[in-house]
Amino acid sequence: MSAIFSPDLSGGQFGPGFDDDPPTVMVPAKRPGVFAVIHVDSRSVFLLVSRLVAGDSFQTLRQEHESFNPIVATPTDPRFIAIKLADILSRFQRIAELHAAAVRAVATQAFRTLPNHIHLLKRLPRITRVALELITDRDVARFVCLGALKNRPPGRRSVVIDMGDDATSIILANAEEPLALWRLPIGASGLVPPTATTTTTPTAKGCSSAHPERTTSASWRRQIQQMLAMGHLATIRGVAREAILIRPREAAPIGGGGTPGNQTTPQFSNPPNLTDVAAVILVEQIAFYLNIKQVLASACGLHEGILTELARAMTASTWTAPPRGLNAPPPTRGA
Repeated sequence: MSAIFSPDLSGGQFGPGFDDDPPTVMVPAKRPGVFAVIHVDSRSVFLLVSRLVAGDSFQTLRQEHESFNPIVATPTDPRFIAIKLADILSRFQRIAELHAAAVRAVATQAFRTLPNHIHLLKRLPRITRVALELITDRDVARFVCLGALKNRPPGRRSVVIDMGDDATSIILANAEEPLALWRLPIGASGLVPPTATTTTTPTAKGCSSAHPERTTSASWRRQIQQMLAMGHLATIRGVAREAILIRPREAAPIGGGGTPGNQTTPQFSNPPNLTDVAAVILVEQIAFYLNIKQVLASACGLHEGILTELARAMTASTWTAPPRGLNAPPPTRGA
């Protein structure tokens, strides 16, 4: 998840290397305007298939998320991880082929924490036909800004907080371009209370998804109340507070706009994922220390940034089909 806000910033230390030109993306387009992103981190694989509609907007056609390295007390067998990951990637590749989508598959730096990640990067393309590309933190910052700050005018400075399970990135950006990146070695999973239990819930597709259940711990609820003072319901704090304390089991769209008294109360069909709630709390704390008054929720981020770059590359005719595979990583500079 990403949170976006635009404070009045001046000065600061900008990280090196952000003014370099990004590499040209080269992917084959099987069907005009249909793109897919496969994203691998240290525990899960995400698939997003979207169609380009008006401007730089996308319509989601298919979305999948499956874990290959569950959080357990003892380390998972590397062979099990490899087999499970290959199975998921093969299935997601078939889904992308059914949609005739141009695909880009990326693995973030969290993938390096796997004990056999070098072996996986070599073997997976031959087994699954998915050319998995290991991207840097700088690439992630660029994609997150491209997705979250799309079409922002030049000169408009923003701060983007990108929330991960294991780490949090704070990105200073000018328009769509990242200028500086700070990383905090703590993410949403580190803030989940130890009293939370993990259950497996069947999804509509027949797959299982593990998530922490809502805890009934009175002390945890008091901490939530202390951290999340009731605010405007369109803000991330209002959504989180309502999700946990008010109506966690009723289905209704999240409301926004208008005065607090006239807004629709945010409601959820299932108990909220405590990892998501922990992410909300961490965003709130970061915003507090940055002296930012309001944080608005955003669904944009890494995946939409990759989709946007794919679409823009195709429109600019800067891509060509690689000699093999449905999706291939960008060529190295100077190739």
